[in-house]
Amino acid sequence: MPEVEVPASGGTAKGYLAEPEGEGPGLVVLHEWWGMDDTITPIADRFALAMQAKIAQIAPYRDAFGALFGAALTPNSGVAVLGDQTSDIRGRVGQAFYGLVRDATDAPRERQARQLATVLYALHLALLLFWLHDRSPDQRATDDLIKLARDTLAWVRPVLRVPPVSKVLARLARAIEPVFGGAL
Repeated sequence: MPEVEVPASGGTAKGYLAEPEGEGPGLVVLHEWWGMDDTITPIADRFALAMQAKIAQIAPYRDAFGALFGAALTPNSGVAVLGDQTSDIRGRVGQAFYGLVRDATDAPRERQARQLATVLYALHLALLLFWLHDRSPDQRATDDLIKLARDTLAWVRPVLRVPPVSKVLARLARAIEPVFGGAL
């Protein structure tokens, strides 16, 4: 993301410009006074990097995952992604997503961080399912979808403080939680 300078308090502040793929306005992200470094990682970028790393990790086993996914999507299967036998795994992965949000430079307060982590966990499963079925060359459609998720998160994160938006996030998390076995 390109660095930018914006007028601030009689001087300038450095940040970076998060721009959507294609057309549309960008979002300027300002950071600490000492400048941008490797510790400046917003939720949007952390999620995109996590998804890219996960897909790279499981890519060699794509056919095996495809074969297992039928059983993994059957609610009463012993390997059901959302079944009783996998609740411990879901708990660990859910905590990893909570850490992804909590440790980001733009992390919201705890309750909202847990809600956002729940939504990102569900989004991650949807993206993996999409990737399994992606027939585009080199799974470019999945890459585009991950970039869209990153761009959307970059736009949404700053407005989570607005009460109607925070209520929508809370409602979405509450709708997802029963399927995942409870709150994170």
